[in-house]
Amino acid sequence: MHCPDCGHSNDAEARFCGECGTAMPQSPQSPPPPPPVSASPPVSRESSWQPVGGGPEGGSLGAGPRGAAPVVSNGLKWGVAAGSLLLPILGLVMGIIYIVDANPAKKSVGKLWLWTGIAAILFWCGIGAIGGFMEGLAG
Repeated sequence: MHCPDCGHSNDAEARFCGECGTAMPQSPQSPPPPPPVSASPPVSRESSWQPVGGGPEGGSLGAGPRGAAPVVSNGLKWGVAAGSLLLPILGLVMGIIYIVDANPAKKSVGKLWLWTGIAAILFWCGIGAIGGFMEGLAG
């Protein structure tokens, strides 16, 4: 395809002239092909959920009837608990937020996080005290 402004020869797909930068005229394109038709029916989100772990219905903590999403996922539950070991304030704040919730599943997880945060504070204070004691013996 040749540029209408300078006559430079360009690729057929070019949108602009490679020589002068003028917009190239666009040839009419065929419409995109329709999406392929699937033989299987679409799967709904509710029917594909499978419970994992140990709630009363066999699902995650706080799971309702089969097919309902858990209130607190196991990943969130154990992720915040592990994070609380390094940053105890995380367990304290998240624990307090979840304990004041009316949902008993959230209260239970909130207690876990709060106690994990408290235990982590005591652990890190003990490590600091032992380190200070050891430094006093050496100095």
